[in-house]
Amino acid sequence: MDTVTKKDISSLPKEEQAKIIALHFIGYLAKPKGINEELYIKCLIAFNANRGKVEEETKAIEIVLKENKK
Repeated sequence: MDTVTKKDISSLPKEEQAKIIALHFIGYLAKPKGINEELYIKCLIAFNANRGKVEEETKAIEIVLKENKK
């Protein structure tokens, strides 16, 4: 039985989405709903390229999310 509650991030501001995704990559949260797989992979790549400080990792993810919006 899966007891993990996944948060739908599709309607949240990009800044909040970035924080949730970063916490997921660190291992604190389940994979969120409302993000397509291609964008998820781009966020993972940005996160990995900026490992070490949560602020930098989150900012890198936020940049990817905002670029995807264009």
